[in-house]
Parts: sequence; C-alpha cells; structure tokens
Amino acid sequence: GDTGYVHPTRGLIVTGRADRQLKIRGFRVDPAEVENVLRNHPAVDDVAVVSDSAALTLHAWYAVAPGHTDPGSTGLLALARETLPAHAVPSSATAMESLPHTAHGKIDYKLLARKVEAPASRQAGALIDIDSAIEHAVAGIWTDILGIGRDKLALSFFDAGGTSVAAAELVARTRASLGV
Repeated sequence: GDTGYVHPTRGLIVTGRADRQLKIRGFRVDPAEVENVLRNHPAVDDVAVVSDSAALTLHAWYAVAPGHTDPGSTGLLALARETLPAHAVPSSATAMESLPHTAHGKIDYKLLARKVEAPASRQAGALIDIDSAIEHAVAGIWTDILGIGRDKLALSFFDAGGTSVAAAELVARTRASLGV
C-alpha cells in the first residue's frame, strides 16, 4: 500500500500510501472497511470515516437516507461495536445533511479531517463529577496528556485517544505529582 520512488542517490523514497490505512492503538485500520460496516445501517445514505491528525481516534460523518430517521450517534456506533474490533470503532458519529465533495465528485476527506480538529465540531460527552483534589489532579494530567477537554473524561482512556505509551506517561506523571 505504500507509494514512492527510487531516487538515484538516496535510495527508496516513500511518499505516502495508495490506500487510507492507518494505525490506531497499534492496529492497522482501513477507514474504508469501517465505512462499509456503517453503510450497512438502513438509515445511512453515505458515510465517511476520518482520523484526527495524530491518528488516535476515528470519527464518522454520515448522511441520513431519504425517508429514514436519523439513527443518532448511539445507534450507528452500536452497529460498529457489534461488527468491528474495538480499535476500529469510531469515537464519534456526526450526522450531516450531505457529505462534502470535491470538484471531482469524491468525498472531501481533507475537509472532514479539519472538522475533526475544530473544537466546535467535537461532540460533548457527559460531564463527570470531580469531587476530590486527587480526582482533579488525575483529570488534569489525563486531559493534558491526551489533549482533550473535560467533556471527554466520561470516555474510557483508550476511547478518548489513549495509547499504551500515553498510559505509561499517565502512570509516571501521576506518581510524580501525587507521590503514589
């Protein structure tokens, strides 16, 4: 799936991928496969799956089929959880009237990826109560490491974009900050 060329003096130069595969939590994921699963929902007309810039989480954008009721993020992601391994399940699904297309009629994945990075486009999660100073300190470390807002604390560490490396950093920083 890699693309590139042979440079006369520098050897093989890799310029990208022919497909859209990426690594999520150490697993190879093809967003097109995730799209195919989500497209099986009867209420979905079209779907696009993109990752955030760090390729830590997947995000689905979908258009509701004419004459159908929006299944909502919960309904669509439930289908994904039934069919896909945990690392391939998008962390969010957002309905759109229609997906954006390029001048050539293809889905504009670059535009959708920019929307993932925009704070206003992130779906707010349930806020959790932080009662103690220890919980507040751990929440601060967690949000700092993952680069997320407090609204994402209701997610599991890995659903919020955590990796094994980030978990090790969380443990180390918690030990250093709290002496535990």
